[in-house]
Amino acid sequence: MPTRCWPLTAALFAACLPHHLPPPEALRHNELCAIALAEGDLDRAETHCDHSIEFAPDYADPWTNKGLIALRRGDREAAKQCLIKSLRFNQEQAQAYSDLGSLYLDEREYPRARDLFERALKVNPDFNEARSNLALTYARMEDWENARRHYRHIIAVNPLLSGPHLDLGIVEHQLGHDEAAVAELEKAVALEPGFASAWLHLGALLSSAARFREARDAFGACLDADPSVEQCRQNLEIVGRQLAVIEVADAGSR
Repeated sequence: MPTRCWPLTAALFAACLPHHLPPPEALRHNELCAIALAEGDLDRAETHCDHSIEFAPDYADPWTNKGLIALRRGDREAAKQCLIKSLRFNQEQAQAYSDLGSLYLDEREYPRARDLFERALKVNPDFNEARSNLALTYARMEDWENARRHYRHIIAVNPLLSGPHLDLGIVEHQLGHDEAAVAELEKAVALEPGFASAWLHLGALLSSAARFREARDAFGACLDADPSVEQCRQNLEIVGRQLAVIEVADAGSR
């Protein structure tokens, strides 16, 4: 099952406007909040966001930024409350839907996370972060067909990203399509030769298909990419022993 979770993006809200235009002071302080947040100054960011809200209490963007501030401070509950309030004021805040969905995904509340990611995509179908997390949510729910559908969409839009090929390869394997899985993993390592996790999964699939020489090469490439991956080292030793047995058998049959 795919295990890589796309992190919450610090997409800072300085320009998205609510259904009615807030006063200039609210816009200005929200922009200053976004700048301070980008610079990592959470206290200054919160001060400006709070001031923006004083001028326009129903302005959604500073509430979204306050959610990101709370998240960076590790206060998940405060982040949820701010993001929920943002959506109450503006139901077209794709980033707020996505960030809230990511919080629920981390908490393994998969149906709730799925619904939030789908809402984000209704607002913005090009929102790659939300679609990636939606695909991951479907995979965690073992809804492999929907996971595959969204990973294919991501790859169609961003064919040069290695990660979605790895994820799609894992999903294809879960569906019993091992040839398709190998093809996706080969694309992943072709795009990113140092992608140790993709080499590991590729080696495992090749080994299970008794393609031991190719599996040996894959596990070796995994260790070249990251010598700390002990599973690749162990699998390389196992494949080496299997190849040795095959070579002895071949020599005896001549």
